[in-house]
Amino acid sequence: MTATPPDLAQQNPKNLLQYLNRGPMAIALIVGLALLAYSNIFQAAFVFDDFDSIHENESIRWVSPYWQILQPPKGVAVQNRPTVNVSLAINYALGGLKPQSYQALNLFIHIANALLIYVLVRAVVRHYPLAQALRPHAGWLALVTMAITSCLAS
Repeated sequence: MTATPPDLAQQNPKNLLQYLNRGPMAIALIVGLALLAYSNIFQAAFVFDDFDSIHENESIRWVSPYWQILQPPKGVAVQNRPTVNVSLAINYALGGLKPQSYQALNLFIHIANALLIYVLVRAVVRHYPLAQALRPHAGWLALVTMAITSCLAS
């Protein structure tokens, strides 16, 4: 008979951490922490370089020729960053100038990155016994670091 999470917590708090570190539970925990950390972004408006990069940037408006998306205008934050400009063009096509579509894509990218770090750290530390202590914390540490360093939550 397997123990339920409350039984594990009563026996040893470390067992609860191990339970939370299991695949689906860890993924749910990372996604839940991401949604909590970024819960205020959907009320935010465009700020700082968003005006030059989005409002003033004609290259994201899917004008002909299409390769112009890969050549952002000079003097804006996305200059020499074609991947970011393509992301802005996709966002503009989906939501126009509404900041929520840009924020939703950024949130998705942050969650995907946190899950990728979680998977990579679990795969790597499996072969290094000294690094085992980092394994249960990889996903949420990556997520919290991204939340702290990101201007998304401004």
